[in-house]
Amino acid sequence: MNIEPRPQKGERPDRVKTHRLTWDLPRKPHERRKRRRETFHGTKTEAQARWLDVEAEINKAGPGYVAPSQQPLNDWLDTWLQKYAPQGARVRADYPWLPDRYVRPDLGTIPLRDLTAARLREWIDALSRRPLARGEGVLSARTVDLARAVLRSALSEAVRQDLIPMNPLTKVRLAQPRSQPVTSYELSDMLALWEATRDDHPWGTFWLLAWQGGFRLGELLALQWQDWDPDAGTIQVVRQLQERHEKSPADVKRGSLIHGRMIDLPKSHASYRTLRATPDMMLALVAHREWVLRQPKLQDTPWVFASPRTGHPLWRNKVYQAWHRAVVAANLSYQRPHALRHTCGSLLIQSGADITTVSQFLGHESITITARVYAHLLRQTKELTVARFASMIEEAKEARGSPSDH
Repeated sequence: MNIEPRPQKGERPDRVKTHRLTWDLPRKPHERRKRRRETFHGTKTEAQARWLDVEAEINKAGPGYVAPSQQPLNDWLDTWLQKYAPQGARVRADYPWLPDRYVRPDLGTIPLRDLTAARLREWIDALSRRPLARGEGVLSARTVDLARAVLRSALSEAVRQDLIPMNPLTKVRLAQPRSQPVTSYELSDMLALWEATRDDHPWGTFWLLAWQGGFRLGELLALQWQDWDPDAGTIQVVRQLQERHEKSPADVKRGSLIHGRMIDLPKSHASYRTLRATPDMMLALVAHREWVLRQPKLQDTPWVFASPRTGHPLWRNKVYQAWHRAVVAANLSYQRPHALRHTCGSLLIQSGADITTVSQFLGHESITITARVYAHLLRQTKELTVARFASMIEEAKEARGSPSDH
């Protein structure tokens, strides 16, 4: 232990509030001696308390101890976003603005070494109580979790770069809400929806592709006629449409702006896919194409779903307005339009498709996502599979004329 007072010019020796702390770090056999030094601003008693805390931390970590960096979090976030952040389409859109809005204002000036689990827990609790900028209420749990996930990723990279010994967010335990089954419709509901909207262009075809093709709304809004191959009976997913009010320079550079919206790459690499169109989808697209060719504003547009008044891609608010009308026309209970995609996944599982096929069909990045989202259906399918397996064995026994029990 070494605590050396460092009086400033003109400072009385009995009132020194700057100390140099020195430690001998653990080392492996035959390694040269390693020391750590730190300038501490405070009284000698406070300096001793600081030394004891760091000494305990060093002893606990052993030879693998990494001295925490004094670099402010803001500086590290700049470096991380530029060099280390993932480059998927979704994270390019979310990562820049999430730290700017939710991380930097509260934590940006704090050095990496001072980001403790207790401080981060206070930050998460404060975010959970933060009122919305518009309207009543507080930030959603989803928004808080996204902000926490971005910071966790940045701090994990700081550990790999030997800037901090461990990620303090891993010590923050949060209550995990019980996952709820996804909301979806029954097959009879979808048939009623098709009967009520089949002549409502472009919406009838839009809803049909959503529940029979499992498209995301952004993928449908960005669908072009060149993506549909009538001869092969396939539809390619190669882009998505995003409506973000805040776009980073990287977004504008990698994507393309069209009438105030962003035409970007799909959500993830797995979202690139070629779907085999069902007979209903093929017939609907043929009828929809004939309707498009009769609309003066749509004859030269590349978009499958476009406004007949402007020829531009549809806005999401128009989708929700049309969905309200469709739900009323088909006499369905209201759920978000995204429930049509969940309906597709649910019907695939009920039809006997394996989890890998369902994951690839929906364009999930990982089979784990599919298993988590449709866990309740997979349990039911497992029970039915076991029942069918037992029935098959009994039928085989009866065919051989052997008794079922010995």
